[in-house]
Amino acid sequence: MHIWPYDCFSKTIDDISCNDIKDHLQKIFKKRSPATVEAVHSVVSGIFEEAIDDQKLETNPTRGLLKKILPPKKKRDLKDPDPFTREERDLFLALAESTCSFKEQLILKVMVHAGLRLGEALAMRLKKPGC
Repeated sequence: MHIWPYDCFSKTIDDISCNDIKDHLQKIFKKRSPATVEAVHSVVSGIFEEAIDDQKLETNPTRGLLKKILPPKKKRDLKDPDPFTREERDLFLALAESTCSFKEQLILKVMVHAGLRLGEALAMRLKKPGC
């Protein structure tokens, strides 16, 4: 989502520059959280490390970029939660009912009403009595 459709990654790996990646990560940081920037950086960096291991590149252009783009962890502003309004919730659930399976609807309803993020919902497990 944050890598494939972007022009800087349509080049051959040896033509992608540090500035290409830096510009891309800065654009992501304008709209997304530092955690998202770190995740994208990690994936891209891993690709370059593999290219170094395969002797296709000598250096990784992603090294040291996060320090140039992101503020130190202690100085990062945490974004305020932005929950659905009641109207948005109702529209979301109506759309889920018209497009999703029953199981998917249940998951989405639990997430919406309990305020769960995707990872939290996916981690839920049914505990059988007596276990």
